[in-house]
Amino acid sequence: MGITSEVYQRGPARFDMCGQRLPSHLSLTSQSVTAGLASRLVRYAAKVMEVEGFLQAVNGWSVTVGTNDACEAPADRWYWVSWINEKGASLSVIGILTRKGWPCLDHGLQVERA
Repeated sequence: MGITSEVYQRGPARFDMCGQRLPSHLSLTSQSVTAGLASRLVRYAAKVMEVEGFLQAVNGWSVTVGTNDACEAPADRWYWVSWINEKGASLSVIGILTRKGWPCLDHGLQVERA
């Protein structure tokens, strides 16, 4: 099971006529997460999944590591690790922050349907 990585760039800020911010569009870039950081992120996320009791459930699913902060330096980005099943649904550890290249904090789990 290989690890794939995705780095997304946020589109320009958009506002409605009342001045409220609209959702940003994301576009995939040609950048990638380094292999070393990706493997550390997966190990960290696997520990989180084990503590929460989900690691067995995602066994055999494909793994993708990514970030939505292409404009930031790698040390300042927040990352996510997703386990994706054959139907396209995913279970992810999101908002993973790093310190000196090592994952240290996350914002929790996210479930997405295909």
